[in-house]
Amino acid sequence: MFQQRQWHTKAAAAATALQNVVVFADRSERVPFFQSLSGARRYVARMKITPVLVVPAIEPLLPLWEALGFARTAEVPHGDRLGFVILTHENAELMLQTIDSVRADEPRVFEGAAAPGPTSLFIEVDDLDAVIAKLPPGTDRFVERRTTPYGATETFLRDAAGNVVIFAQFNR
Repeated sequence: MFQQRQWHTKAAAAATALQNVVVFADRSERVPFFQSLSGARRYVARMKITPVLVVPAIEPLLPLWEALGFARTAEVPHGDRLGFVILTHENAELMLQTIDSVRADEPRVFEGAAAPGPTSLFIEVDDLDAVIAKLPPGTDRFVERRTTPYGATETFLRDAAGNVVIFAQFNR
């Protein structure tokens, strides 16, 4: 309890200095400074998680994601190709980074038994048929449609890097 009170006192002093507002570096959001640990914990629960798919090449993946409405919001070249890209669509965000770019940036990522490789994404959508209609010709859709015990209708596809992408519509 002593540590919490000490933290609260420091937080209150900092809040006064910052006029009770914290502005993120990108200035995208203004949030209240926390007057208690419980308030801070509630806000931290809002954290954002963005998948980063580590892939051999980015360019072969772009037609799929762009057909689904994703737009490039950031690109970083690596040599004569893309090394990293951020794709966004409404509130969804996906990052793609090449193996060579990761290796150049931080080679220790590939050390150990759990080196990055193909992964799976589970994406909940409002209209599965609309998503399926947007898939580019030649998409490797290996599960056309299935209904699950947990109330979802799903389709599975494999992207050009071998990642499995599952689109699911829940019957609510």
